[in-house]
Parts: sequence; C-alpha cells; structure tokens
Amino acid sequence: MRTINHLGSNQLTTLCNQSLRRLSTEGRPGVTFKRLLDEHDQIDEALGALEALVNAETADPIGAMLALSKLAHELRVHLANEDSMLYTRLAVRLDPTYARAAVRFATEFAELRRDWDVYLREWQLDSIESDWPTFCKETAAMTLRLAERVRAENAILYPTALRVGLLALRKSEGAGIAA
Repeated sequence: MRTINHLGSNQLTTLCNQSLRRLSTEGRPGVTFKRLLDEHDQIDEALGALEALVNAETADPIGAMLALSKLAHELRVHLANEDSMLYTRLAVRLDPTYARAAVRFATEFAELRRDWDVYLREWQLDSIESDWPTFCKETAAMTLRLAERVRAENAILYPTALRVGLLALRKSEGAGIAA
C-alpha cells in the first residue's frame, strides 16, 4: 500500500481534486471559526468532567458513563459541523509542502476517530463497572489524545482554514450568513 509520503505533488493534487468534485458547496453554511472554537470549548469541558471522574478516589461507573455520553454527544455535534473535507480543501489550496501536512493531519484524525469508535464500543456501563482500573487508564489515554487534537486544530487547522478563506471568522450581524 502506498503511503501519502510516496505521492508526488501532482498525484496528491489529483486525489484532492477528485474529492473536491464530490462537494456541492465550499463549506457548511453557518460553520465559522468562532463556532468551531466554541464547540471545542464544550468538548474541553466534557473532557475535564470525565477526567475528574476517572481521577477521583472513588469509582463512579454511572457518573463516568454519563460523562462519557456527554463527551460523545459534544464530539458528534462538532464532527457534524467540522466538515471532514476541510482537510482536503486545505490540501488543494496550499502549496505541496503544506498540502502533505494537511493530508497527514487528516490521516491522523481518521486514526483517532477509529480508535474513539472502538473505545466507545468497548466501554459500556457493564464493562466500566467490571474493570474500573482499566477503564480509567484507557480513558486517561483517550482524553489526552482528544485534548491534543483539539489544541492542534485550534492552533493550526482552523487559523489556516480562516487564512485561505475556507472558514469565516463569525456570522455577520443580522445577515444570518457567515462573514
């Protein structure tokens, strides 16, 4: 299997252009830099609540399940708004060096998303209750990865998307559309 590092810039551009042809719009209406950052704040809050429960002296499987459900909800909302094709659009808009970085960012995100799905399937209330120590250990590792991803998107992905015109800063007042 060829990795992204083996793709030439023309192949990478072709791949990205093929993906772009499937898009009907440049971005989701109403999704702005501010909105994505606000959603990240909600995710950070949910991560903090879950981390507090797994770091507490007393096991609280029901509380952990509720906090995990809240985090999963916040992530679903965010992922519905954060167009996964943002990565592809960035790869097409940027020079080849940055395009490869955008594709690497997307690949890392896909891996995290797969791991998150496995984590959610594995850690239901019965498994949390029966193996609290392992749940706590795996949750600490997963929340760290998610928090790191939020920081990377805030610091790198979204500012770049804003700079190249893929995201508006915020909705324009009274117009109901992104500025």
